[in-house]
Amino acid sequence: MGLRKAHEGRCRMKKEAIPRFFFVYTGYLYLVISLILLILNVVTKKLFFTQLVYNTMIFGFIMMLIFGMSYNLIPIFSRRLTFHSNKMIIIHLILANLALAFMVASYLFQDIFTLLHLTFSLLWLIGAILYVANIMLTVRKPPHDYKTPVKENTIKLDKIASKFTTSAGLYVVLGAFLLLLQDVIIPFPVIVHWHTTGVVMLMIIGVGYHVFPRITKVQVPYKTAYVGILGIFAPLLLALSRMNPRGLQFLFLAGAFLEYVAVLNFAVSLIYMVFKSPKKRLVMAYYLASAFAMIIGLSLGFSFGFFPDWIVTLFQVHAFINLFGIVTFLIFGVSFQMIFFYPTLPNAFKKFAQVFIFVTFLTGMVMSIGAYLANDFMVLSWGLALMLLASIVGAIGITISPVLIKLKLIRLENEAKRALDL
Repeated sequence: MGLRKAHEGRCRMKKEAIPRFFFVYTGYLYLVISLILLILNVVTKKLFFTQLVYNTMIFGFIMMLIFGMSYNLIPIFSRRLTFHSNKMIIIHLILANLALAFMVASYLFQDIFTLLHLTFSLLWLIGAILYVANIMLTVRKPPHDYKTPVKENTIKLDKIASKFTTSAGLYVVLGAFLLLLQDVIIPFPVIVHWHTTGVVMLMIIGVGYHVFPRITKVQVPYKTAYVGILGIFAPLLLALSRMNPRGLQFLFLAGAFLEYVAVLNFAVSLIYMVFKSPKKRLVMAYYLASAFAMIIGLSLGFSFGFFPDWIVTLFQVHAFINLFGIVTFLIFGVSFQMIFFYPTLPNAFKKFAQVFIFVTFLTGMVMSIGAYLANDFMVLSWGLALMLLASIVGAIGITISPVLIKLKLIRLENEAKRALDL
């Protein structure tokens, strides 16, 4: 009887993980789509970053991965075994994918753009509300007692990290409301800044303070995290400044300063944890690349407040580093440790994939930035092609993982049946 209950509980937890996992798979799929769109823009010599590319990157790649990572990590760090409702996660997955389909269609069928965009916004809003509601209902449940000692510094750092993630969740819902007013009252740059700084960066900082001390086995003094706590207000100031860039320049500088302090503080903490970590793994290179991309990308964005003329030539580079350098390397690294290699794959393949994706993607990024500044479209297309190749390798690994999980579930069920028959 005990064996049956243990087996049923284990299989239930495995099955509940599958829809959460598919958020991550969808995110990688849209990373590939985003790079294909960028290459097409370069080949046709159109604007490098178009609205379609921005939306595909932000909502298709980054937001879907944030949802997936949140659904996988929040139960762990909140000490709840499962989410409040797995059905809400499945509904959110369906709504989010439908919303993204309508978003892409809105740019393909310009005659009915408004209708398709409104449908995308409504579906995304409903999904965002389900996401936040599910998290709130989950953390209200009494925490599970693992009966393992937790350092006081870790507990306090988790509380500070929760302020960042909670704020990011609020920005998710408010951002979905803003989508309904895009190009009517709210300019598109406001939407971009709201999601990149309000959702993405705050979620990276919050989840980072939860995850990286545990991954690296290095403690960061919790008081250090307080340095950037005012950064939760930066997205609001930056979004408001985009409503009137010239007249509200002071809001831009204030918001940029708060964000710069928060991100720089986190990036330095991450670099410290990586170098101090007793676990010297290849995946640590991804975290270092992301941390340095944070410093470079945010420094470039902060400089625009003092040198507005730089925006014309360097804004696309700033966006490129933020969207691909910061987020992609970080997501690659976390995926390698928590999701990409969850099924039992050969160790040789793991090491090869880590090195190949890192070197190929980084080389492609450097080539793309240099070629863009030199206005060399041929080299730019080759650089993006390298990034695309690395992303496809990652997406293939993600595609294989649920298949291997399903096979493992079948094997567990067969083993339990044989044991019960005995």
